[in-house]
Amino acid sequence: TCDPRLIRIVDMKAPDSGMTKRNRYENLAHLTRQDEVKFVCASLEDYYWARDLIAEHNLIDRAGEILISPVFGNIDPRLLVEAILNDGLAVRFQTQMHKQIWDPNARGV
Repeated sequence: TCDPRLIRIVDMKAPDSGMTKRNRYENLAHLTRQDEVKFVCASLEDYYWARDLIAEHNLIDRAGEILISPVFGNIDPRLLVEAILNDGLAVRFQTQMHKQIWDPNARGV
């Protein structure tokens, strides 16, 4: 049991990351309305995977926030926003702000 003040941020690894096998899907059942789920998409295929996972696990109703970001330099952010809008998906779009403020290759910022 977690302290009720705790906000969990669950980062789901999309297929283009090569890390989907490390996702802990069972954790999605423990989300509360104060928790967040984050998807970083390198392609529209990653977005479609995220969209389908959101529906499959009812994340719109289960989590407080769902965040979708483009991988810097891999996908035009506009394509991702257009897909979100076309689907009417109730998520927040965000960019990797640190990549826009500092050198995209900088570490620890």
